[in-house]
Amino acid sequence: MAPRSRSNPALYNTATLSVYTVLIHLLSHRPLWGVENQQIEALYDRHMAVDHVEVGPGNGRFLVRALRRRRRAGREPVTRVALLDLNPAALAVTARRLRRRGVQVDRHLTDALAPWPVPAPTREGRSVGCVMVTHTLPGEGFAAKREAFAQMVRAAGGGGRLFGCGILGEADPAPISRAGARMRRLYNGRKNIFHNTGDTAQGLEDVLRQVCGPAAHITVRTVGAVVVWEVVLP
Repeated sequence: MAPRSRSNPALYNTATLSVYTVLIHLLSHRPLWGVENQQIEALYDRHMAVDHVEVGPGNGRFLVRALRRRRRAGREPVTRVALLDLNPAALAVTARRLRRRGVQVDRHLTDALAPWPVPAPTREGRSVGCVMVTHTLPGEGFAAKREAFAQMVRAAGGGGRLFGCGILGEADPAPISRAGARMRRLYNGRKNIFHNTGDTAQGLEDVLRQVCGPAAHITVRTVGAVVVWEVVLP
């Protein structure tokens, strides 16, 4: 039976999301996992389309900052964003921030490992972002999380783009700080926080090649203890 995710209201609620930027973006990404927030933001700048799907939006900070940079650069504005998450607070907080900026938002309370209730794109080139989420999805390695990537491909459609990143597990040789290694073990030992022990960059690349097909342009690289992927679909 395929794994299924569960919501975690103890970690994702209005109170914790109010300090999410400090605890996660500022005190975890670079110090623990070795990835700069600017490297993550660059993914949005390269690939985010006017019709976008975001898996696990957190508090919406990356999306909001991407909209600001896009506006300053004079690029076509993002008009529609579909949000997917099992935690209602993350959906509510992010939707509110996006709607203030004139974006149409569709909220989907759903598991990334189940079929997504996202309709097929009405125009070519939809983007799907999944940033710092895969390490929270249950399953031993990326092969067990294959359905999430298959759903990304379906939601993006022809000419679409996929991008994202996730923390690698102990099975991958990517370098990690001592503090990061301790936290990774701790989080994997706690109930419903991390599920990434078997996640490797090679395992992710294998899954992407399976679900995206031979004509897709796929880039997989590691930054610190984080795997980063970028896909342009045919």
